[in-house]
Amino acid sequence: MSSSTNEISIILDNPSGIYAPGSLLTGSVIVILSKPKKSRRITIHAYGHAKTNFTKTHYHDSKNEQYHYSCKKSYLDHCIPVWKPSNGIEKEELQPGQHSFRFSIGIPWNCLPNFEGRFGHIRYNIKAEMHLSWSFNLTTEKRFAVMSIMEPTIYNQPVKGFISQTNTFSSTKLVKAEITLPKRIYACGEEITVAIVIDNHSGTSIESIETGIQSEACYAGETSFSVCSKRKTEHECFHSFCKTESVHIPDGGRDLYRRTFTISKQLPTISDCPIIIVKHFVYVKINKKGIFSSTVMQTIPIILTTASLEPLQLPPKLAITIPPSAPRRDFVEKEEAIVNSIVGISLSSSIHNISSSNSNHHLNPSTSSSSNFRPSSVPNDFALMETYGAPPAYNEIDTILSPTSNPPPNPSAPPEYDETFVQKF
Repeated sequence: MSSSTNEISIILDNPSGIYAPGSLLTGSVIVILSKPKKSRRITIHAYGHAKTNFTKTHYHDSKNEQYHYSCKKSYLDHCIPVWKPSNGIEKEELQPGQHSFRFSIGIPWNCLPNFEGRFGHIRYNIKAEMHLSWSFNLTTEKRFAVMSIMEPTIYNQPVKGFISQTNTFSSTKLVKAEITLPKRIYACGEEITVAIVIDNHSGTSIESIETGIQSEACYAGETSFSVCSKRKTEHECFHSFCKTESVHIPDGGRDLYRRTFTISKQLPTISDCPIIIVKHFVYVKINKKGIFSSTVMQTIPIILTTASLEPLQLPPKLAITIPPSAPRRDFVEKEEAIVNSIVGISLSSSIHNISSSNSNHHLNPSTSSSSNFRPSSVPNDFALMETYGAPPAYNEIDTILSPTSNPPPNPSAPPEYDETFVQKF
């Protein structure tokens, strides 16, 4: 480093840069000065938003014209000073050398997971700025990621889908199938077992079965032009973990097909964002023999999360017994104090979830009715666990774009931003 260089940098306590909703974003702002500098303040700003951007063609004035659509929704916008002049003065001189300033910012529970699509994204950044007098401010910026979490109290029952297709030329000839999944919600690293019971009375044999995950993304945008609709949507669809296997089920036959595969890397479900919706389905295609035989297809919706929380394991003598009725406040505070002194984890959210697990709880892992930060049942160093890695990069996702989708972006093109913790289609 040159003796005349001034620098500012951000060092996160969590080197992976991956955080759970409700956890704390902590770290230090490091300022290195080569000579005294007068500053008004040093701030740290954490912000994140969902944003869409696409164009649509409309016929207007006897010609086709393109109109731009976009939308933006903020999920995190928190700016705090990490240093300011003492005694209420306007500015103060910082001496040469290295200075370190600590910060701590709560990530709201309603923050959605990171997402990178063709027509939109969800990103989170943290920016440090030293405000100088009669000079350009010193600034630095770093990206971090937020994951979606599946709570351990969510109970999943097996889900089923049914196929029934009648032959075009005869109502008595049909194919029936029953598709069973062990549950509806899955986290990265989990296995999905697809079981299909097939009754073939179609008049021809079944020769192959294709299975996989079909993902759909919907982007909403608005425009200021009055000649066209104020709000439009754009769609994107792709398939992953696709596999076609040859089978032979003759006419009148009945058979069971089963496939198990691991969700190694996949984009999480996003369902409570007004401008970006991401849905996933397990799909099954049954291919019959014959020139005029159509393909039978069925999809079952599933929910994918970045990670799942394991139930907290306590020593036998300190195991908590939740009474059937709503827990008393003094009981909750006493048990929380005991557990916090041992493992440093707040159980307020977990106890609330357990006491209400018998109600019709929604299965959306990222939904929250409040944007305010609240104490978390997730430990602050949750993202340091080796079980959960960074979200997949663009070239790491096992995807096959559908023929109707737009061509993929050029991988050799220079990126518009740092892709260290970014998911892409």
